[in-house]
Amino acid sequence: MEYNLQKEGCSVTAASSGEEGLQRFRDASFDLVITDITMPGMSGMEVLQQVKAVSPATEVIVITAYGTIESAVEAMKNGAADYVTKPFNRDEFRIIVERTLRVHDLEKENRQLRAELRDKYRFEGIIGTSPQITKVLEIAGRVAKSDATVLITGESGTGKELLARGIHYNSSRSEGPFV
Repeated sequence: MEYNLQKEGCSVTAASSGEEGLQRFRDASFDLVITDITMPGMSGMEVLQQVKAVSPATEVIVITAYGTIESAVEAMKNGAADYVTKPFNRDEFRIIVERTLRVHDLEKENRQLRAELRDKYRFEGIIGTSPQITKVLEIAGRVAKSDATVLITGESGTGKELLARGIHYNSSRSEGPFV
């Protein structure tokens, strides 16, 4: 598996046990962890749980020769990206790894874009020192912390959309769509 993944252009760090793998995981950053369920010492389920506890964004593929529906469900509940039973086809496994890494990259990009939006629409980015704009920003800050529906009115070009986006991206609903 190590050879085949390296041949596909992946940078691979191998470990002979769950404990060794977790130590290497703690020492470096990984996008993907592949673990067998049945190993001497620490099980693959324990590896999965500890990886997700340390880095929820890291993808984990669980492989096993003794696949059951119960173990597959448990792995997925614990955050596994995929569950593969042995023996598996090398090309099939390559596709699973590629898909998992593609999803990981998309989620990472999504998190980065959301962070950029939050930074762009911070209330500090709205310029104004008049008592009226200060009061509007104070109210907007309070509203952003609530679940209230907000209607913003005003003349064209006064920054209504900027204020609305500021409220959205400073609220607990910022992960959802801006409506």
